[in-house]
Amino acid sequence: MSNHSAKRNTLLDRITAFLLMVTISLGKARGRAAVHALVGKARLLDKIIKIGFKVLLYLMVLGLLFFLKAKFFR
Repeated sequence: MSNHSAKRNTLLDRITAFLLMVTISLGKARGRAAVHALVGKARLLDKIIKIGFKVLLYLMVLGLLFFLKAKFFR
C-alpha cells in the first residue's frame, strides 16, 4: 500500500468497505442499493466532520486573537 492511499484510509472507509463486502456477497440488488446509500452517508459525514474541524480551528484562532488583544492592548 502506498503512503498516499494509507493517509486516506480512514476508519469510516474501512467500515464502509466491510459493509460493501458483506452486502455484495449476499448478491441482492437491494443490498447494493443499501451500500450506495451507506457510502453516500459516510462521505457526507466525513465532509461534515472536516468542515466542523475547520470551523472549530477558526473559532479557536479568533478567540486567541481576542484574548491577546485584551491581555496586551488595554
